[in-house]
Order: sequence, then C-alpha cells, then structure tokens
Amino acid sequence: MRPLPLGVAWASGALFAVSLGLAGLLDPATLRAGFDLGADWSPVPALAVAIAATTCFGWYRLAAWWRGADGRSALGLPVVLPTATAIDARLVGGSLVFGLGWGAAGLCPAPAVVGLATGSSSSVAFVVAMGVGIVGTLRLVRWGSALRRPRSLAASRC
Repeated sequence: MRPLPLGVAWASGALFAVSLGLAGLLDPATLRAGFDLGADWSPVPALAVAIAATTCFGWYRLAAWWRGADGRSALGLPVVLPTATAIDARLVGGSLVFGLGWGAAGLCPAPAVVGLATGSSSSVAFVVAMGVGIVGTLRLVRWGSALRRPRSLAASRC
C-alpha cells in the first residue's frame, strides 16, 4: 500500500481507538451495562452504535457519490461498495450470533483489538475466539457449498 493511504488508514484507526477509549467502551462492564435493562442500564453502548451507524451511512453515501468515473477514490484506491441487499436467514443468524457473543463477553471486536495493546487477557481470549470463529465459519461455508455443488459423472464413478 502506498504511504498516503496507509497513513490515512492508521490515522482513522487511531481516531477510532481514542474515541472508543473516551466513550469508555474499552471496559467490558460498560458494554454489559448496555444489555442490562435493570438499574445498572447504561445508554453509552446504544449511543455509540447509533453514532457509528449514522457515521457509516454518511461515509457510505459520500463514497458512492465521490467515486470517480474509474471507480477509484481521491487517494487512487478502488472503491468497492457492497451490492447485496437481501435480508436472509444467514444474515439474521450471523447478526444474532455476533451480538450475543460480544454481549456475553462484554467486548465487541474493535475494543477487543484495541485492548490487545494493553495486554488485556480478556481481549486476547476474545480475539483468539473470534479468529477461531471466523476460520470455522469460512470452512463451514466452503464445506456447505461443496456439498451443494453438482458432481460430474467422472467424479461419481470413482
């Protein structure tokens, strides 16, 4: 990657990490309090999600509008926007597993990765478990698509 885009990526990540810290979202107790609808409820996680979704929507729209005729950004990188629009069982199921997982752990992926810099054992465990889950899901998807793939006559005679 060229120096300018790499610098922009690092600056964006640093800004995100600092904002997570300022909001208190690096503390698992703060995240768990967002799921506790009792006396210990905290609006901080819900506000963070609302702000993140609004920001993401705005940047997504800006990227779609700003993309040059050649499909590249102002930094010269390709702008690849998602084309899928279906809300299916796979999307809903994955969202539920994702939300339940980070809600139970009190960490979501971004604060967990930021927490690696502090050497937090819960962050290390979460990121390792997340990696195992990602690899397992990719293998399961490949295995499922291999089962659905039609077999040729030559392969079925072996």
